[in-house]
Amino acid sequence: MNSKKTPSIPYLYNPQNQSKEALIKGFVVRQKTFERIYKEIKAAKMIHPEQHFLIEGKRGMGKTTMLLRLSYEIERDKSLNKWLIPLVFNEEEYGIRKLFKLWERVFELLEENSKSFQGIKTKIRLLSAAHKADEDYEKAAFELLSEELTKRKKKIILFIDNATDMFSKFSEKDAHRFRKVLQTSADLRIIAASATPVRPFYDYRHPFYEFFKIEHLEGLDSKSTFELLSKINNVQKGEDIPLKLNRHRGRIETLRRLTGGVIRTILLLYELFTDDEQGAAFQDLETILDRVTPLYKHRMDDLPANQQEIVEAIALSWDAISVREITQLTRMESKAISAQLSTLVKNDIIHKIRTNTKNNLYQISERFFNIWYLMRNGRSSDRNRVIWLVRFLEEWCDEIEITERAKQHLHSLEKGNYDPQAALHLSEALAFTKHLPQDIQHELLESTRVYLEKHTKDLSEKLSASDLSLHQKATSLLENKEYTDAIIILQKMRKSDYLNLAYAYETGLNDYQQAEKYYLKAIKENVQDADYLLASMYHKQARGFRKAESLYNRAIGNGSGKAAFALGTLYLGKKKFDQARESFENAVILDVFDARLMLVFMDISVFKKYYEAEAAFIQLLNEPHIFDSDFEFTPERIRLFGMGFIFLLSRSNRDFLYQFFNSEKAEVQQLKDRFKPIYYTLLYLLKEQYPTEYLRMGSELKETVEEIVELIEKFSSIQT
Repeated sequence: MNSKKTPSIPYLYNPQNQSKEALIKGFVVRQKTFERIYKEIKAAKMIHPEQHFLIEGKRGMGKTTMLLRLSYEIERDKSLNKWLIPLVFNEEEYGIRKLFKLWERVFELLEENSKSFQGIKTKIRLLSAAHKADEDYEKAAFELLSEELTKRKKKIILFIDNATDMFSKFSEKDAHRFRKVLQTSADLRIIAASATPVRPFYDYRHPFYEFFKIEHLEGLDSKSTFELLSKINNVQKGEDIPLKLNRHRGRIETLRRLTGGVIRTILLLYELFTDDEQGAAFQDLETILDRVTPLYKHRMDDLPANQQEIVEAIALSWDAISVREITQLTRMESKAISAQLSTLVKNDIIHKIRTNTKNNLYQISERFFNIWYLMRNGRSSDRNRVIWLVRFLEEWCDEIEITERAKQHLHSLEKGNYDPQAALHLSEALAFTKHLPQDIQHELLESTRVYLEKHTKDLSEKLSASDLSLHQKATSLLENKEYTDAIIILQKMRKSDYLNLAYAYETGLNDYQQAEKYYLKAIKENVQDADYLLASMYHKQARGFRKAESLYNRAIGNGSGKAAFALGTLYLGKKKFDQARESFENAVILDVFDARLMLVFMDISVFKKYYEAEAAFIQLLNEPHIFDSDFEFTPERIRLFGMGFIFLLSRSNRDFLYQFFNSEKAEVQQLKDRFKPIYYTLLYLLKEQYPTEYLRMGSELKETVEEIVELIEKFSSIQT
């Protein structure tokens, strides 16, 4: 644990214990909400019953601070405090279970806060003794309150925190009575707060339905978070705060995203980020998790048992999951899950991710709450995964430092005396950040592996493989056609190899839907050849002509000659001959040899441009570098060359072909053997010049040669 002292953020859980001056000075966010509510308070003369407010937001969002700030402003406002008395209830008022208890508490607060109300508690005690029935006593108590306020020309405004707990305890009779009081009395106004939406305010059957104006507190945005921490940084000046906010906006943004903008959690995590030592956030994570436990445990404890089960299933999954997956994990009925999810989404515990299908996805709204749950309640693998994610987010928001930090960590390992557990986790965290180069990631993990094997062999076995190692293993599996195993390895990589994943699904498993998904991911990341390969898949499946055409053109725009050639074959198959020719000509420009063969083929078979075809094919055969040692005779090339040779024979280019087949380059590629039937056809046609040569052919070739001779004669007749 880092020995450097971190600043303590005071009054995180009890802002009411902070001085008025300090709270007002530190109130830097939610200004617009504050001003909007206060403007309405100040404008109201309370001659008639006024609109009441409910400030709603999850725990830690600053509701209590907002209530206090409003009450303090009333006290400071000379025009208001002459007649309006703010009464602030405790955050937890466990004793108020009935309406008369509310009025008793109001009397207590009046006596505590105003000298003119001294002794009023005695009157309420006498009143209680005089009325045995609760209903009679409550009405008498409220009448007394109205009389005392009228007598002193005062009005009261009640700031009630955790209104959920208080109002939900009222009986239906008390609730109706309370509504009537609020509707008819101009003596009091309520500004309440609640951590969760209160059923009375959303259930149309309840007396409080739509009775309060609701202000919802969302998580802080980037600007407000920076303003909050800047203010705290200014208040707590001193050598113990090395954080330079303007230089570390990335860390602040990380902090906001992890917490979902929850103020209380931001302030807790702030203590981590104020220490600028390398790895401080990682080292102190456990401490912070302990500090947020009361907040998050309360959040879970407040949920009904069936909602707790659903939240756990979603939290342990970490990534968003569907209702069907939750059903599998909990064995609850999908209808019951959907109903509970609606409540959890409304209460902002769960975030709903809409899809283009009926199957929406769900995940924990506040990511740091999810991190806490996994770290405190998850399996070992879950906890490790979260640590890596935290580090990833930190580095993702401050990517300039990532490579340097990895090198510093390597240097620390080389010096030795590094805690093995910390070496494992920090290496994993750094290695799986988004922007670390592949070679440095490989070096980092392999160096850590060597270090751990020297100190704690068990830990070395937990260390992940680098992307480079995984890629090499996956490539070997693909070469051996072990596609399923290759997919498993490829999916472990930090930077997904979408192209090989797509190839494995397409070629190995014939799963074209999955292949398409990964090709599209690769295209989105501008992976070379991704658009060409997806177009080829559409092309081979003879579906999606327009998609294939569009993707081929996209690849051509990026300089892909093979895409231009493939587009030509696509058009050829659709008998779009002019477009096919244009595509093959583009492929020739992009140095695709086969495109020249295809143009010869089209001039012969489609456009009947025999002179052009003859000249082009002879030129191709005369080129000095044709049939170099690395030239590959694919089946398609053999077919096209064979057709070209037969075409030349039909054009009486027999002496040229004899010289060509007996040239050195033809000998290197053994063309006499590759095209033996055509070569013996040539010798047969030249039998007057070479009377014995054609007799060397085996009897098995005789019938084929006769067929080629017949084909040449037909070809010749067509051309004349």
